[in-house]
Amino acid sequence: MAFVKAVKRNAKARVAFVGPSGSGKSYTMLLLARQLAGPSGKIACIDTEHGSLSKYADLFDFDCDEPHITSAQYFIAQLDAAEKAGYAVFCCDSLSHFWMGPGGALEFVDEKAKVGGRGDSFAGWKAFRPHERMMVDRMISSPCHVIVTMRTQTEYVEETNERGKKVRRKIGLKPVQRDGLEYEFDLVGSMDDENTLIIDKTRVMLADGTAPYTGKAFTKPNAKDFAPFVEWLKGSGDAPATIPPPPATPNAIPQKWIDAIGRAKDAADVGKLFKAGSTQGWSLEMMSEYGAMLDARASELQAETPTELGDLQ
Repeated sequence: MAFVKAVKRNAKARVAFVGPSGSGKSYTMLLLARQLAGPSGKIACIDTEHGSLSKYADLFDFDCDEPHITSAQYFIAQLDAAEKAGYAVFCCDSLSHFWMGPGGALEFVDEKAKVGGRGDSFAGWKAFRPHERMMVDRMISSPCHVIVTMRTQTEYVEETNERGKKVRRKIGLKPVQRDGLEYEFDLVGSMDDENTLIIDKTRVMLADGTAPYTGKAFTKPNAKDFAPFVEWLKGSGDAPATIPPPPATPNAIPQKWIDAIGRAKDAADVGKLFKAGSTQGWSLEMMSEYGAMLDARASELQAETPTELGDLQ
């Protein structure tokens, strides 16, 4: 394939706001979302904070979903739905629940670790990584602008104010999400309890060579503060349309593995099958189907004498 001249095209925003509760993440997310969508563009929001986002419905026009499960598959499904419905911006408040909430990463790993009855978290993380990668890849490749918030672990520090009095201040520490996730975004900012946005990471450099966000902090950020970012996203038109590859032919779980699941007599057998299957290099869809079969079998079993599983090499 020949190399071609690089051309800057119109880009979609990938933004994360990180901070403790009450730092202004949700409001700032909606403020930027409306700026990106324009006066009439549609905004779709996942609200995992029990309806707290709707408290801003009198200030911003957006559509909201309040899920009861926060799995990677649900996130992908809702992003797919937003794209098909023509939403300009997709927001998630907060992405941290897809790590620690019902159906999130930690729960997924715990459940997979229990399959073998040994609490093997390594196997659980190995099973989760393809789901996580697909979720991140969908965020990066989406035709929507994507903005997320992430909670931080909270700590209080004692400081001396301008009057010489001791005061306690809430600070945010490590984001409640996978380490390194911030590298996937174009703009990442930390917020504190005084609603100050401190830019942690930025790719923004304007045509005149200025970097309007590098090392900057914005107190109670407004639309004007985000104007350079919106301008930076503009290029010389949209990227040319590409012909998508034909859909892959679904792969079926080999019959001998299905038969082995049927022969499993206890949790140890199910655990062996899970570990053996994870080494086969199957697609995410196949592993999801295989895991569902194992889960179904595990729920049926009572403690019985282990049986020979046969040769699965």
